Amino acid sequence: MFLSSQRFRLSFLLVPLLVVFFSSGLADDFSRPLLFVSLPEDTQMIENVQFEDGSFIQTYQLGGGAHITLLRDADFGMTLRDLVSSEWEGAVSVSPLKLDPISGQKTDAVRFKYTDSDLESFLITLISVSAGHDTLIFEAVFPTRNGEEQINAIVDKMLQSMSVINMSESNLG
Repeated sequence: MFLSSQRFRLSFLLVPLLVVFFSSGLADDFSRPLLFVSLPEDTQMIENVQFEDGSFIQTYQLGGGAHITLLRDADFGMTLRDLVSSEWEGAVSVSPLKLDPISGQKTDAVRFKYTDSDLESFLITLISVSAGHDTLIFEAVFPTRNGEEQINAIVDKMLQSMSVINMSESNLG
């Protein structure tokens, strides 16, 4: 069967997520939602933390010192503004992003700037998707030295590719 290069690429990017669930031995995870996003080709997974309740954190390293974090949490219980305040103390220019609901799910998004203790500046985009009992988080952290226009173009392309899927309901074959 011939696969278009885009479909092959999307299927390839799903492989790390499938490996997470096969290696976890938690069959229940297949019925829980995942935030699916097409990442740049130079992406490498650098963190994969799974919790007994089916929550997980995955972090991917991109070129230019950027990283993407995907999170699934059933007990998230905070707004994106709360997350910015607790994890990115000192963030400036916090502004909401207008996004359509992702796969029909309630979606919230913010973009802001942050300077760390080494005085390196970052442009950060946070997306929160409420999917049933789970909250799916997407966090893109890019050093501003990469250029804000280029960063926005890369992140916006990822945002356009996003969908929420349930592996038990998907038709990937």
